[in-house]
Formats: sequence, structure tokens, C-alpha cells
Amino acid sequence: MFCREQVAHILEAEPEIRRRGARAIVIGNGAVPFLEAFAEPYPETILFLTDPDRAAYRALNLRRGMGGLKSVGMLTSGIRAYRAGHRQSRTQGDPLQQGGIFVVAPGGRAVFVHRSETAGDHAETHAIVDAIPL
Repeated sequence: MFCREQVAHILEAEPEIRRRGARAIVIGNGAVPFLEAFAEPYPETILFLTDPDRAAYRALNLRRGMGGLKSVGMLTSGIRAYRAGHRQSRTQGDPLQQGGIFVVAPGGRAVFVHRSETAGDHAETHAIVDAIPL
């Protein structure tokens, strides 16, 4: 499931991501017909993919569920996102599937990994960018 709040942070950092010779790739789990409508307002330099079967999520060992006691923090995250102008629209995918951020260096080695525990559990954008090898 794509999170517009996280994509907004990636979008802000996208020029620096490109300057470092990297590319932002966002993988959701909604149905293929919804992908184009979601990706349309973003620049073509961000690649949007979808994995309705969630095979990539399983391969990357990403959490599926509410996050147990940590899910209480979702309320704070939801308020933060709302105040920043992000609105929840109709969910197009598995709402229990949590995401993550991976920075993969040439050769396939992960140099940064963040697996979200709950909705709104996002990695700090500066940490993501700083992990991209120059």
C-alpha cells in the first residue's frame, strides 16, 4: 500500500537522491489499474510499481498487521499526516500490510533498511539520503 505521506518525503529528497546517482522506486500492493492514477501527480523520475500478491513484501520480511501495542502510535502519526495536508483516500490494497524503506547499493547489498512496525512509522528522510553511497 502506498503512503502519500512517505512518498511526499521521498519527493522532497528526490533531487538529492538523483544527484547521488540513485533512483527512488516505490512498490505498493494495490491492483494494477490503480497504479497509474496514484503515480500520475509525481515526476517520472520516481518509478512506481505494484505487487498485488505481496511477494516482494514477503521476500523483504515486511510486517503485516496492526503492530500490537505499537499501533497506539498510529494515532499520533495520523494526526501528524493530517496536519501536513495528507488525507486518507480509499484504500487500494491490503490495509494491514506495512511498508519499509531499503537503500540498495550497486551489487545488491542493502545499506539501509527500515521495516515499518505500524502505519505512519517512517524512516527519517535524511537518514535514507545519507545512506545512499556517493
